[in-house]
Amino acid sequence: IFGGFPFEKYHFIYRLLPYDMRHAVEHKNSASFALPERVTQSARTIVGGMAGITAHEFWHAWNVKRIRPAALWPYDYSRPVYTGLHWFTEGVTDYLDQLSIVRSGVIDEDRFYGYLSRIIQSLENNYASSIVSPQQSSFTSWLATSPYAHPYHRISYYTLGSRAGLMLDLALRVESDGKVTLDDVFRYLFENYYQKNQGVPEDGVEKACETLTGQSWKAYFDAHINGTESYDYNKWLSPFGMELTRTKPENMGLRALGVISSESIGQGILVRRVHPGGDAYASGLTENTLIIEIDGQNALDIDVEDYMDSKSKGDQLTFQIYQDGGVREIRVDYQERFVPYDYEVKIVSESKTKKARREAWLSSQQK
Repeated sequence: IFGGFPFEKYHFIYRLLPYDMRHAVEHKNSASFALPERVTQSARTIVGGMAGITAHEFWHAWNVKRIRPAALWPYDYSRPVYTGLHWFTEGVTDYLDQLSIVRSGVIDEDRFYGYLSRIIQSLENNYASSIVSPQQSSFTSWLATSPYAHPYHRISYYTLGSRAGLMLDLALRVESDGKVTLDDVFRYLFENYYQKNQGVPEDGVEKACETLTGQSWKAYFDAHINGTESYDYNKWLSPFGMELTRTKPENMGLRALGVISSESIGQGILVRRVHPGGDAYASGLTENTLIIEIDGQNALDIDVEDYMDSKSKGDQLTFQIYQDGGVREIRVDYQERFVPYDYEVKIVSESKTKKARREAWLSSQQK
């Protein structure tokens, strides 16, 4: 992609540990990893446990150690440094590490599509992705684990940026008829910022896209990078012969009401997390609420999955709950305000043109 290496030597330093710990950090001419030793036990575990993270940190030799935000140029470790570009430095790197290992043949295309499916599904089922933009998640990253950050507003710029990288790459290829790709954007940033001893300004990625394609990308970045507008996934997937499908899973149980996680304990079912857009939340069923009864039956005596499968949109359920130090009754309207759908990226066309676009995207870039 870059036509050469910006270093004479590069070291991959692995610490293989007898316990489950995973950590990695990039440096200018090396990357350091702490991984459980079991990831080396077979080809399958090496691919699953080492390949992606190795590719990720190696990509950082370019993206963030050399191509880096102006806010990080030069580095200043004495204070918090704010930038809205972490979606690009880290999140897009997540996309690139998977793209690199499919291009190099370490994983096959089906596994890569599975990765894309999981990224999209995690975001489409996450309330925070509808109100927190990639730019905002980057800028406020210093508060990510702070009590000042609302728990429903917490989301990773890694995941947001990975999707952003995928969609931007596809959009560039479609809009330029294959003449401009995300690879070209990286070459442009490397040559016009790092090699000129400069950091990338906050709008530098957008401006690079505009310079390379000769058209404005303001509306796109305002919608999807600086904003939270929903993606029309199939608009960009279809030219590659791909499609994103959405299906309603079976046996959802309380998830059908927007209860993200729960567990049976003691006297009932303890709600751990709820989706703010779901039926449960709208009816007053919130986190750390104990469900004692459902429609007059002990919550622990009910097969909740079967029970919810028997319900239809428009039905009402009566819950007896313990909440805020007291027992009370609430009615939950089952309106399917939020359903955690399953999403899958799949190949639907093998036409010559679409297959050629897909191969140009996923083939090795070695010249």
